[in-house]
Amino acid sequence: MLRRTCKLLSTVLVLALALSILALPASASFVATKVLISGEELTAKPPVRRIEGVTYVPLRGFITALAPEAEFSWSDEKETATVTLSGLELKVPQNEPYIIANGRYLYLGGSVRNENGSLMLPIRPLAKAFGVEVEWDEERETVIVTGEVNPIAPGWSFYNDENLYWLSRIVYSEAGVESLEGQIAVAQVVLNRKACCLWPNTIYGVIFDDRAGVQFSPTANGTIYQEPSAESVIAAKLALDGADVIGDCCYFLNPDISDDGWFERNCEYATTIGSHKFYSGGLW
Repeated sequence: MLRRTCKLLSTVLVLALALSILALPASASFVATKVLISGEELTAKPPVRRIEGVTYVPLRGFITALAPEAEFSWSDEKETATVTLSGLELKVPQNEPYIIANGRYLYLGGSVRNENGSLMLPIRPLAKAFGVEVEWDEERETVIVTGEVNPIAPGWSFYNDENLYWLSRIVYSEAGVESLEGQIAVAQVVLNRKACCLWPNTIYGVIFDDRAGVQFSPTANGTIYQEPSAESVIAAKLALDGADVIGDCCYFLNPDISDDGWFERNCEYATTIGSHKFYSGGLW
């Protein structure tokens, strides 16, 4: 009797486990896909897969296929992989949502995944670091990588000192207590305005624009001049290098300290990150 009961319980547990797996949301599943590098399929382990629309590749396998001469090292203390080859130093912190290529901060749009000691990363930031092109072939469900390795230009030649100075300060004064994503979002609002004909075409001009009243309160209360944190500087660099967390939003506010009536009437709500609500659209 006891043996039969145990067997029945075992069957029930197996069935429950199977049902729980079937019940997992689609976003939790891996989808197999292919990556072609100069026409050759990447077959390194762990295998390539797509997760929530993002193609992940094994760091060592992808880079070895692009540049066999690349050298790899790992720091247990910093939990960071370092890749070096002529013209490129790439650092991959395991616990950060970015990689650092020649001093440039590239947002992953996903996380570094450690699979049995192998790091898996989104392919596009890696491709940008190595200067190769990436194209998604929907019909074949294949990522196509083309071009010769041409390492990314270094940070000292890419980041304009004045732009970084002011962008990091508005990020820190507006969102220094927010997550890195929330800080990137504030920087992105400034850059979106800079790219729009409704605002000045410089970062400084956008931040200090007062044609329709003060746009950013730190310029009025003086906190814009505070020294930014290291994370706020990183957030500014990530935004300057194309990090996208809020699309084309040009407005944000903290509803706990500001009235959002105008935004609700004239803009389209996009998302909330931390204490800030972000909006797109709208006209003065």
